Amino acid sequence: KWNVPGDAAARKKHFLTEAHLKGFEFEEGRAYQCDFFNPYLDFNEFALKLPGFALVPGITVPIIRYWDGQPLRYALKNRATDELLFVLVFTLVPAGNAAQEEQKTAHGTATNDRNDGSKAPKPSAPNQAPPDDDLD
Repeated sequence: KWNVPGDAAARKKHFLTEAHLKGFEFEEGRAYQCDFFNPYLDFNEFALKLPGFALVPGITVPIIRYWDGQPLRYALKNRATDELLFVLVFTLVPAGNAAQEEQKTAHGTATNDRNDGSKAPKPSAPNQAPPDDDLD
C-alpha cells in the first residue's frame, strides 16, 4: 500500500522525503519494530555525552552521582495533537547492583530502592510518576 522498501537503508532514505513521511499512517493491527537510540546517554557508563565534547574522543560526563534512583522515561507523542502514543520506562541498575536486583525480581521482592539505599516514594496511581524530589 505505501510502497515502503523492505531493506533498512532504503527505508531510511525513503522516509527522508517529506512527502513520504507526511503521507504515512500507522495501520491498526500491524506490528511495527524499531531500534531505540539516544546519542547523549551512555547507559553502560552512566554518562552524558554533550555536543562538542564528542570532538575529543573518550570524554563523557559521569552522571551517577546526580542520579537519585528515578527510572528513565521516554514518551512518544503526536506533535500535531499532543496525543501520547506510548511511553518507554527504563529502570537503571548500576552494574554492581545488577545481580542483587535480578535476584530480588526473580523472588518477587523487588523494591523501589534508590541508589543511596533510601526508599523512593511509590506512585499514587498506576500511571502516575512519583513526585519530583529536590536534586542534590
